Amino acid sequence: FKQAVSLVVLTQARMSRSNEFCLCVLLEGAVLCSEFTSDISQFLEQVYALEGQEPFRELDMASVFHVLKERKEALAGSPKDMGADNLLRGILLY
Repeated sequence: FKQAVSLVVLTQARMSRSNEFCLCVLLEGAVLCSEFTSDISQFLEQVYALEGQEPFRELDMASVFHVLKERKEALAGSPKDMGADNLLRGILLY
């Protein structure tokens, strides 16, 4: 899965240098492991450093959307805010 994430990130970065990425780990809820960054090398180092976790019975999918919503709200009014066109995407691999 790390190669799949790398391919998506590198492709998105080529499309726009302003794209940012963050790393969330799915346990019983989404856990933000890194802040959003456009530093692709740093981000991919974090991805390749991930190790497997024990299986869990449930996942609160709402927590994934909460992480994205918090980021979008944090951007509101900042220089990086692109208004209604500001789009956050999540890639869910499990």
